[in-house]
Amino acid sequence: MTAFASDVVGVDEVGYGPTLGPFVVAACRLSIPSERSLFELCPRWFSRDPRDYPEKLPVGDSKRLYSTSRRSRRLELGWPTPGTLPDGYPAADFAVLETTALALHRAATGDLPATFGALLRHLGGGSAEPAIPAVYGAEDPPLPLCRELPMRLVCGLGQALAECGGAHVATAAEVYHPARFNACCARVGGKAKLDVTAMYRLGTALAAVHRREAQVVEVLCGAVGGMRNYPVFLPTGMLMARPPGEPGLCRYAVLSTDGRPELFLTFAVDVEDRHPAPALASALAKYIREVFMLMLNTHCRRLAVACGAPPPRPTAGYPVDARRFLADLAPLVASGAVTLHHLVRQS
Repeated sequence: MTAFASDVVGVDEVGYGPTLGPFVVAACRLSIPSERSLFELCPRWFSRDPRDYPEKLPVGDSKRLYSTSRRSRRLELGWPTPGTLPDGYPAADFAVLETTALALHRAATGDLPATFGALLRHLGGGSAEPAIPAVYGAEDPPLPLCRELPMRLVCGLGQALAECGGAHVATAAEVYHPARFNACCARVGGKAKLDVTAMYRLGTALAAVHRREAQVVEVLCGAVGGMRNYPVFLPTGMLMARPPGEPGLCRYAVLSTDGRPELFLTFAVDVEDRHPAPALASALAKYIREVFMLMLNTHCRRLAVACGAPPPRPTAGYPVDARRFLADLAPLVASGAVTLHHLVRQS
């Protein structure tokens, strides 16, 4: 495995394929001054196996560890009122995602966000939209959404990293709701280019936070499909630095004025298995998208009840099911209660 710099900004995205709901890019900066893995350094705290939760925090590919198709138990959430949740939603793994998101926030700030909107405002990312657009309803859900979370894990991430000589430095996220996603894709030339540039921009911005002189930072991003020619989408001045014998990895160096590397930018297949920073970023991004989809489903259900229309069945937003959901919403669209411009992604 490639020896990355000890200071790593992991970046990953969630929601590239769906046509409903947001596209979310998140970043997590970790300093772990050791070549040993997080699982070796902190075996009491972290695991690759989600079945070890709630004793340990699962860290890995959010799409693999936290599948919304695996609904082994019904969660009891504090919001909205019990009984108004769409049946079977969210997945049982939602608690793991929320534990990860809140643990990252507390390690970064020393406290817990009171609401989902407060979490989004801390993560920032430069979005010109409101933290919670009206298409998701007017409420700002109080956190945590799950009634029971393992507070040892929520409050102990900073302690766990300190035990292995590391530090959690910062987190950030950028949320592209459908209207903004469509406008950005049209401006930059498609969603693949938006994906690359959004990860690059967020990752390098977080790399600049608390950067010390002569410090080399690694920005480690998830690969975008089968892409291998990232420089065409990135600023000039990057030099290829691909290690020999490393399939599925594209690495570039940004040089300082004296010719020394000051930043490595890497796009890697299975990035969450290469370092914990992008794995934690992936879980954070997925949590944000899952909460927005929960809000969207709940809001549309409430609108339908208020209008006397049949409540739409919940959706995860992927193309085939999205078409079914939009058909369910037809009475609300016809009445003007729902605007497709703010709901559907075109790219």
